[in-house]
Amino acid sequence: MVKEEKQRIDDNSKDATKRKPIIIYKFCEKKQYADDIMNGKFYLNDIKHFRKLEKEKGKKGQGDAQEAIWAKMDNDEKVSLCCFFGIFEDELERTGIEDIGGGKWRIDYKLPLFSDEWKEIVENFGDYCVVMWENELAEKIKNKCPEDNYYLAPCIYREPNAEEIENFNKGDVRRFLFKNPDLKYQHEYRILYFDQMPEDHFLNLDKFEQAQVVDTENLAEASFSFVAE
Repeated sequence: MVKEEKQRIDDNSKDATKRKPIIIYKFCEKKQYADDIMNGKFYLNDIKHFRKLEKEKGKKGQGDAQEAIWAKMDNDEKVSLCCFFGIFEDELERTGIEDIGGGKWRIDYKLPLFSDEWKEIVENFGDYCVVMWENELAEKIKNKCPEDNYYLAPCIYREPNAEEIENFNKGDVRRFLFKNPDLKYQHEYRILYFDQMPEDHFLNLDKFEQAQVVDTENLAEASFSFVAE
């Protein structure tokens, strides 16, 4: 995993959607939902759901009335999403790395505290948080889904330029990723699922071995150790 992590950093480009987070958070309102994530059950919702949610909650950030506003091709509204909070390598504080033998390493990290944003996160995103490696999610979805059925990428918090808008009408997947800059505190990373959403809304992957469930209120003080090869 150490080598994979370095490769991901080297592969980052000026295209924001090519820059992958190292660790992702999935916030959950109930412990049961966090346990579902640990067991590989990811709840999907379509674009229309997120547009309605802001109106129902009455608060920006709980859903987004402008969700995927540039997604205007046929069937775009049938695309479903699962959203995460992404942490990039340069935002992590690595506190130690130790060779524990057998080709394995223990890597110690302190998770970042985004001080200006943390209160908003704690209040809006749920009492529990599943902390996982992004590459574990990527591997598990790759093992279960045809490549054309999904896309993994961080959101882009700015207005698209004229060339980008033109490309949206040619099928550029980034039409699903541009969001209002005011929502940048969400650090959103998402699964875009292009196949028909299951009736029960669950995308079923394999169980996660390296993820952990943490109380959201304790997340800012948490540190984590992962064993990697």
